Amino acid sequence: ISEETINLKQTSDNQASIEKYYAHDVAKWILLPSVVLIGPLTEEIVFRKAIFRIVNSKKNIVNIIIASITFALIHTVSGILNALLLQLPTNPDLAFEFILLELIYSIGYLMAGVLLSTCYVLSGQNLIVVFIIHLLNNLLATLQLIM
Repeated sequence: ISEETINLKQTSDNQASIEKYYAHDVAKWILLPSVVLIGPLTEEIVFRKAIFRIVNSKKNIVNIIIASITFALIHTVSGILNALLLQLPTNPDLAFEFILLELIYSIGYLMAGVLLSTCYVLSGQNLIVVFIIHLLNNLLATLQLIM
């Protein structure tokens, strides 16, 4: 990956879109409850509760791996699709580098998914525990952006 590409794309598309909206005063206050409350609640219902039920493996490690990979992919799929649809037709090399960067950025989301899924298992599949952890993570990240 070239240094020029890294300068063009310093973060995942997911993070970049959030940062873009926080730059607008009105949008910031509309986005805040979505990022801090609605997003974590929805994601925990889907990526912990639902996926654990669907996979329903007796081995928690299988549930954790599948939930975590799905969590990471959903946070980076828009960047991968953008690279495929917008960059690939005009600049295949740049598209490949953008996709590779999104996959690298997905490691952070994967680790968050592993942490949240592990906490879900260790808490006896208590959704409130992982929701609060997720909420606090997003709140701290949001405060860092708006302050």
